[in-house]
Amino acid sequence: MDGTHEESAGQAGTLSGVLTRAQLGELYTGPPAEFVVRRKNLVAAVRAAGDKEAARAVAALRKPTTPAWVVNLLAEDGRTAPELLELAAEIAAAVTAGERAELRTLAAAQRILVIDVLERAAELAAASGTTIPPAAAEVVEAAVRGVLTDPSTAEQLFTGVLVELPDPDDAESLPELAIRSHSPQQQGAPAAPRKNTRSAPDRASAAPAPASAPATERKRHLRAVRDASAAVRTAERARARSADSVSDLQDERDRLGRALEDLERRLTGARDDLHAAEAEVSRAEQAHRQVEASEDR
Repeated sequence: MDGTHEESAGQAGTLSGVLTRAQLGELYTGPPAEFVVRRKNLVAAVRAAGDKEAARAVAALRKPTTPAWVVNLLAEDGRTAPELLELAAEIAAAVTAGERAELRTLAAAQRILVIDVLERAAELAAASGTTIPPAAAEVVEAAVRGVLTDPSTAEQLFTGVLVELPDPDDAESLPELAIRSHSPQQQGAPAAPRKNTRSAPDRASAAPAPASAPATERKRHLRAVRDASAAVRTAERARARSADSVSDLQDERDRLGRALEDLERRLTGARDDLHAAEAEVSRAEQAHRQVEASEDR
């Protein structure tokens, strides 16, 4: 990994036990335009606690790129990673089992879920007074699709403190995290001063946001697609069984046809033998009559 990552790893050790997970979440998921102000407030709080080295480390924390910030919002929402991992597991199972019909269904599910996640991201960003540029949305979409093909990337993406996303054109690049090894729950950290921000989302509740009407409709559509696909697979199996039965009946018909032809040949032979025997009997009777007539003279 590059020097930037080494620097971040060093910061992780310095900040361990200094900042709480909530403070880091506030820093990396708050409105991007206010990142510098939030970082400054954290620096002031850490310096006031007497830890100058940690204060310098906090001051060096980088502002997340827009795509990384969007993924941080999705991580904080708490719904995206489980949904992606569940679908990724279904896709992997279908691939392993070679279920082509199920893979077609899951492909439709993938399209629906990706759209749902991107719309959810747009709603979360809008709640922070931010619009996601198309270029950033493309990077987020690539990262989301990456989780569906490689679920292990979810652990790296959905940390809530992501600084930047990997280049979608670079398969070997990894997302760089601001804090990789800090404890999820830090105790005894100084309280960072909060300022009222009209555009900042309310973080008092950790409950996930209710699904939007379009998302609910897509889920109903997905269930309908899966139900229809299951019905198609059942019909295909029934058709296959019927085809097997028809094939068996055709084989039996052919066997009986061959047996009938054999019986007809045997019957014809028997008739020929009967005619020959009758002719032989007729000749024998005629010869007998001739002998009798000769004896009478």
